[in-house]
Formats: sequence, C-alpha cells, structure tokens
Amino acid sequence: MMTIRLSEKMMYTTVKLKVEKSSANEIATGFIFKYFRNKKDNLPVIVTNSHVVKDWKRITFLLNRGDKNNRPIHGDPISFTIQNEGGRIWLFHSSVDLAIMPCGLLLQQSIDKRNVPFYTGIDSTTVPCGKEWEKYHALEDVLVIGYPNGLIDEINNLPIFVKGNTCTHPYFNYYGREEFLINANVYPGSSGSPVFLLDDNFYEKSSKYQHGRDKARLLGILYAGYGYNIKKNSQICNNVLSSDTNCIPINICNVIKSNKLIDFEPILRRAMIRQLGIQES
Repeated sequence: MMTIRLSEKMMYTTVKLKVEKSSANEIATGFIFKYFRNKKDNLPVIVTNSHVVKDWKRITFLLNRGDKNNRPIHGDPISFTIQNEGGRIWLFHSSVDLAIMPCGLLLQQSIDKRNVPFYTGIDSTTVPCGKEWEKYHALEDVLVIGYPNGLIDEINNLPIFVKGNTCTHPYFNYYGREEFLINANVYPGSSGSPVFLLDDNFYEKSSKYQHGRDKARLLGILYAGYGYNIKKNSQICNNVLSSDTNCIPINICNVIKSNKLIDFEPILRRAMIRQLGIQES
C-alpha cells in the first residue's frame, strides 16, 4: 500500500489502550507523539488522559509491524504490556487532564528482538503556535481518530475516523479553560483521541504528489463530553466518555488545546535523563 493522503498516514498514530484497574477495566485511546531532543533525535511518548491511567495496574496496546521497506504489515501486530510496579512511568500534567508515557525504550527493546513496530507518530511541529490560533475560523472541520465504544478493525489493527466540526472558536478558551468544544460522534473509548485540523487534499492534479503541501495540525486531545442524564434530567459533563449508561451523548465534546503538550518538555527531559540515562546534547 502506498501512503498518499494525510488521513492514511494518520491511521498509524493511535493505539487502543486496554487499561486494567482494581475497580474495573477500561478501553481508551492513546497516540504517539514525538518531542524533539535535538535536530536529529526525538523522544517518543504515548499521550492519553490522566483519568484513563489513574490507578492503573496493567496496560496493553498493539502496534502494526513494519517490513524491511518501512511499510506496515497488517494482520500480525506486536503486543506491548506494561505492568505498574510502583515506578513513575506516567507523567501527569499539573492542571489539565493529560498524561504521557515515554516509550522510546519500549520500542527499542521490541526492535532489538526483531519485532519492528510501524507507526507514524505526530511531532511537536504539528502543534499550532503563537498567532496561528487566531487565524482559525470559528467553524472548522476536524478529524477525531480513536476507538469509540471500543471499535477497531481488529484484523488490520486500525482505528476509527470520525469527522466533526468545532462548535466554539478554537482560539478562545472555553469557560476560561485552555480548551474548546467540538461536535462529533464519540463514545466511551474515545478519551485521549487526537483531534486534527486536516487538509486531506494536499496534492496537485498531476502525476506527481506534492508532499510539501501536507497540512496537518494537532488542535487538541479529547477528554470529556456533554450528555443528557435521563435520571437527573440534566446536562452533565465528563460522563459521556465513561460507562455511565444513564448518560445519552449529545455529541458536544471537550478538547484540551494541543499546546498544553509543550508543557511536558522540561519535565520529560529531566525524567528521561534520570530514569533512562539519556545524555543531554
């Protein structure tokens, strides 16, 4: 398969997280994000919501294999399982519902065993910066990638795409919080899904594809949604992405702005140096 469109590249950035907890098991979404340590090296992490990995005992996820030409092999994914043995594996944001886990060592150990994973991690250059937020429109088309209601193409280990739109202006902080709202059909399992502003038609009408015109921006990370509580007869937040059967989704969801991921950079660098022995350059 030749990767042509951006949406096809994005198929390989998310992972379905199976989180085992003392109270119950959960399904959620994570995605691979790369922080640049220098011009030649990067630090890959898995991003999801803090509430997803709170009080976790074990987490399992799959990545597709890659062949010698760095193309995905479908139907034979690589399984990764992480046990909570008391160490600080997940780094939690101090003010928003975000958590990251450095996964470079885990991926390298898989490669050393000749299990080469294939993924297309998002890097920090896809995060809008500065006045770029001001240039967006109040109504923008967005793409949400994840596992709503735990749905996944199990044969090919591929996620579900959901298109929607912003329903508050992404530049403004909704209710004073660094987030905005979108309208999209998401359900339990979508927590941690990346939300993209995506121009999929990036090629010219010619025989040669113009990859330099790629326009993908990571606008944010889905963490909650509004629903109608049939018992309390009211609208509530944060339950629509949980297993509360009394909450009927109204498809209005909360998205943390992606620039909050940049807050992890100094914390991540210190943690990687301390835990994995990485030398600063």
